[in-house]
Amino acid sequence: MRSSPAMTRAVVLGRALPLSSPPQRSTASNHSPIRSVYKSQRAKIFWRPEEIEALQLGAPPHVWRIRAIALETGLRPGDLAILSREHIHRTPHGRRIVIWTQKRNQLASIPVTDRMAALIDNTAAPQSRLIVNTRGAPYQHENYLGDAVSQ
Repeated sequence: MRSSPAMTRAVVLGRALPLSSPPQRSTASNHSPIRSVYKSQRAKIFWRPEEIEALQLGAPPHVWRIRAIALETGLRPGDLAILSREHIHRTPHGRRIVIWTQKRNQLASIPVTDRMAALIDNTAAPQSRLIVNTRGAPYQHENYLGDAVSQ
């Protein structure tokens, strides 16, 4: 999910305006504090099977692959861009994706669902990254994932 330029400006203003007020001013100003409009709560987003099917039917295969892996893992674009076979580990109960996240540097351990297992198994043998562009090369930057999906 990408924030719009207007949303980014609102966040910057919300942080900068309280700092610009002289200390002797009353805190009852209309601008102090401005609450942030943007809140990232992706954990509460659920996709119904018919919505996922509509996404799959309306997208080119390489775009569907990006969307499907994003849906199955919940990873951010920066983590999706580097996701590779090396992050897939066998366990007594199946497979797990284990990856250090780029943004917060936290270890994420994600169970591999049936759909994700099919995506992994259908990845070409010499290809190490799970998401590649139409030429088969890994994405060089996470922004290119968003560009591919929004075209």
